Amino acid sequence: MNNRSKLFLIISVLVMAMLVAGLAPLQEDRVLLTEPVNGSILQGNVLIRGNTDVAGFKSFALEFAHESGTNDTTWFLLHESNERIAEGILTTWDTQQITDGDYRLRLTVFFEDDRPQYDYATDLKVRNYSEVSEEDRVMPTPVPTEIPLEGDFEISEEPETGTALWASMLRGMLYTVLVIIFLAVLFYIYTQFNRRKKRQRRR
Repeated sequence: MNNRSKLFLIISVLVMAMLVAGLAPLQEDRVLLTEPVNGSILQGNVLIRGNTDVAGFKSFALEFAHESGTNDTTWFLLHESNERIAEGILTTWDTQQITDGDYRLRLTVFFEDDRPQYDYATDLKVRNYSEVSEEDRVMPTPVPTEIPLEGDFEISEEPETGTALWASMLRGMLYTVLVIIFLAVLFYIYTQFNRRKKRQRRR
């Protein structure tokens, strides 16, 4: 491989490294409650999954409440921990310990500066001792839900703000560019290798 080829390869590797490093700041810290999803029918022991692995994490709490549809909601503590969990099982909820009805779950992550961040699962139908109706089986149509403020804190969990949307698009574009450059480098190395083999054969 001549000096020009070596220089091209080094520059390509450096560009890829810079792109990978540049993607890191775009990673969003997201407090997520992934399971159960809104409208789920719950029976027996239910695994609650989510993500609390965010920068500045201090602890998290899981609470449930009756789906009253009002802001005057009384929350009952289900589980709390100071362990970071990256998109895994947060706890198991024994729904047989409560009466049948419609409930909501709240995941709260507390940060080192005591700022909380929330995510919710709503319209959860606990049906251990009553029959599951056809109406229960119909998943609700997702609609924007106004979440009340808790105390004097602001909720930083917002569904797809403009900034988050642009960041997501930019991240996708960077990934695409990264893949194209990587494939171009592989193609260049492959063609240089073939040329070198042909030259050796001619000799």
